[in-house]
Amino acid sequence: MNWLAFIGIIKQCEVNRMNKHDEATGGGKGAGLFPYKILTVLALAFILAAMMSIFGSLVSAQAGLKVGVINVGAIQREFSEYKEAAKRLEEERKAYEQKLAQLRAYLLLRGEELDELLKLSSKAGLSEAEHRRLLELRGLQLQRADELQRLSTTPPDKLTQAQLQRLKELQAIARENSNRHKELAEELQKKLDNLSEQLRSHVEGRIKEAVAEVAKREGLDLVLDYNAVYFVRGEVLDITSLVIKRLSKTK
Repeated sequence: MNWLAFIGIIKQCEVNRMNKHDEATGGGKGAGLFPYKILTVLALAFILAAMMSIFGSLVSAQAGLKVGVINVGAIQREFSEYKEAAKRLEEERKAYEQKLAQLRAYLLLRGEELDELLKLSSKAGLSEAEHRRLLELRGLQLQRADELQRLSTTPPDKLTQAQLQRLKELQAIARENSNRHKELAEELQKKLDNLSEQLRSHVEGRIKEAVAEVAKREGLDLVLDYNAVYFVRGEVLDITSLVIKRLSKTK
C-alpha cells in the first residue's frame, strides 16, 4: 500500500465518522473537520520520518564505503601470463605476415606449385633434392615474371596467337593468386582476432580473480581502475602491488 492510499483511507474513515456525528447531533456541514486535519498532519509526519530514515541509512552506507584502486597497465606489465600471451600473439602475427608476403612474391606460380614452395620454405633442414626443388620454383617465378613483363609491354598487334594466349594464361594465374591472397589475408586476420580475444579473455579473467581475492581480504566494497578515477571522497587504497604479488604466486 502506498502512502497516498493510506491518507485516502484515513480521510474516508474520518468522513464516515463525521456523517455519523452529524446524524446524531444534527450538526452543520463541515462539523468535525478538525480531527481529520490532525490525522492528515500525523500521516504526513509519519511519511516524512520514514523517508528521512531511509535517506539517513543511505548516507550512512555511503560514508562507510571502502574504495580501492588498481593500475591495470602496471599489472599487465608485471603479469607473466600477459607477457607470454602478447609474445605468442606477436609470433602468430609475424608468421601470418610472412606467409602473405611469400604469396605476394610468387603470384605467377600455379596453385600446387605455390603450395609446394610455401611448404618447403617453412621446413627446417631441407634435403639436397628439396633445396634444388625450392630453387627451381623460385626460378620459375622469375622466368614467368619476365615473360609477363615482356608480353604485356608488347603491342597486341605484334604478338602471335600463341603469345596472346600465353599472356592471358599468365594474367589468369596472377589474378587467381591475387584473389587467393585476399582470401587468405581475411582468413588469417580472423584467426588472429580470435586468438587475441581468447588470450585477452583468459588474462582478464585471471586478473579479475586476483583483484576480487585481494579486495575481499582488505575489506573493500569497490575497486576502480586508477586511470579512470578523477575524484573519490575519503580514503582510497591502492592494491596494485598486492594484486601483482597475488598473481605471481599462481604461475
